[in-house]
Amino acid sequence: MQNPAPSHGSAVPGTRSQQIRDDLDQSRRRGPLQHIQIPPCPELLAQLQQAMGQPEPDLNLVARIASSDVAMAATLLRIANGPLFKPVGLPCTTVGQAMTRIGLRESVAVMTGFLVQHAIPVNSPQLARFWERSAKRAIAMAAIARELPGLSPDLAHSFGLFLHVGMPVLLQSVRGYAATMVEANARIDRPYVATENANHRTDHAVVGA
Repeated sequence: MQNPAPSHGSAVPGTRSQQIRDDLDQSRRRGPLQHIQIPPCPELLAQLQQAMGQPEPDLNLVARIASSDVAMAATLLRIANGPLFKPVGLPCTTVGQAMTRIGLRESVAVMTGFLVQHAIPVNSPQLARFWERSAKRAIAMAAIARELPGLSPDLAHSFGLFLHVGMPVLLQSVRGYAATMVEANARIDRPYVATENANHRTDHAVVGA
């Protein structure tokens, strides 16, 4: 006896996911997203992804990638020596020491966020505040994940960091989006994305997807 085919009103999860991907692709080709420029993947990020794609990532290789950018290395050292990791004894003075204290995957999450942030060359007060809030959210979510069983701190960090990543992309590509951010934050009569859609026919959730 054959199983009945699923009705259109109860699509299987895989079908629904494919429909969402198709809708996003169509928006990128024909809708308001077609003029939005997604920044290219930074070279160091490509190297980092290649290194982490190995069955057993080489900590020394990842440390060399981190050390190739002074500001990125300083970020890792600042986090490792900060109160979040409750450092005892001597402070970390090298990138390798910092990565050992933070953990490989969480270090990679920090590096990924740093590289993505600097891949979007927009100089604005709104974006500075955006990255500051994103970094704090990511660190807090990773800290919570470390205290809860079954949760991945590096995944929580990445989620917190990239939760609203469509905003800087829109700020880079869409004229007037900075004013939209101010308006959307000020309005209490409708959701943030409703103001974005009213002004630009898209929103940061769609762009970030």
